[in-house]
Amino acid sequence: MMTSPNRITVHVRKLCRKLGNVGEPVFVDVHPRQDSDVNDCFCDVERQVAEAGGSVQYGWLVWEMSGVFIEGEFHAVWKKADGALLDVSFKRDGETKVCFVPDNDRSFKGKRVPTIRHAISDAPVVKRFMEISSRFQPNVSRKYHVPFGSPIDFDAEDRALEREIQILGVQMSQLRAARRHA
Repeated sequence: MMTSPNRITVHVRKLCRKLGNVGEPVFVDVHPRQDSDVNDCFCDVERQVAEAGGSVQYGWLVWEMSGVFIEGEFHAVWKKADGALLDVSFKRDGETKVCFVPDNDRSFKGKRVPTIRHAISDAPVVKRFMEISSRFQPNVSRKYHVPFGSPIDFDAEDRALEREIQILGVQMSQLRAARRHA
């Protein structure tokens, strides 16, 4: 459903402005560690630095649902001693290159950092998705204090929001597919 954009578009730039004081978006090769797991970038990079030197570079992975919306997911990549960036974390969809926006003002403190989104489409389903997810994410950060990557047992209100987000996600996929065939 979501993929890394293959070029720096006006929408990538608009998302970067929402991210705050960040660097220029760049494309980073993905070479996951053998022991990498989905959604475990912070531990993956920590192990890589311990084994091979270099440092962590925090920032944002850019994901796009073409023609619908774009988002920044807080992320970490490995910065080699020569300054080159490499994403050492497994990608569920097998991507070999990702769009990454360095952020030198933020770091991972063991807590979830809300995803930041920018609507591309003005369709009602996209507006509703933006509204619901902007309510849901702060709830997760505020109400649930579990280690990053651990499952969360949502209360009834947040389960309902999560379910609505899932339904809207399907509807947005249908919107994208309809636009491709138009």
